[in-house]
Amino acid sequence: MANLIVLFISTTAILGVTLFIARQFEKRSPIEPVQSTAEIVVDWKLAGLRLVLGKLLSPVTNVCTLILVNAGGWIHLQSDGWWFLLSFIVLILLIDLWSYLVHRAEHKFPMLWAMHSLHHSAEALSMVTGARHFWLEGPLIQTVFPVLGIVFWIPPGWRQRSGCSTL
Repeated sequence: MANLIVLFISTTAILGVTLFIARQFEKRSPIEPVQSTAEIVVDWKLAGLRLVLGKLLSPVTNVCTLILVNAGGWIHLQSDGWWFLLSFIVLILLIDLWSYLVHRAEHKFPMLWAMHSLHHSAEALSMVTGARHFWLEGPLIQTVFPVLGIVFWIPPGWRQRSGCSTL
């Protein structure tokens, strides 16, 4: 438990320093020269809230995802030798396709759009406008839609290296 607390504090500290440096850079050379400082501050607050709450919820979402992933595994991609590279490329392309399909669904279905519309409501552009999302959007989609983890089989060696061998 102490290791988790140290990990959370160190991650938060690194994130805080990174955001501080990014904000200083943004003040010197803004994306749009004339824009409301209040809107930029709202972007930073929403992005920070999303990141912090996402990290706090990640143990729950990770466990739920692992339970669903361990129940699946219909397609076995080879991971020996050069097959690993091909499997890696296939997974990257499928992750990108799945992200696109989820994003399209967020625009099409009213319940998902209600959460996703916050991302499109920014009135000023800043370095973190892309991270401006409803705080529950990421954890909900990760937990409810881990399709790639269900469809593709995760080799036991990968589970052990990631610390997930107990599930």
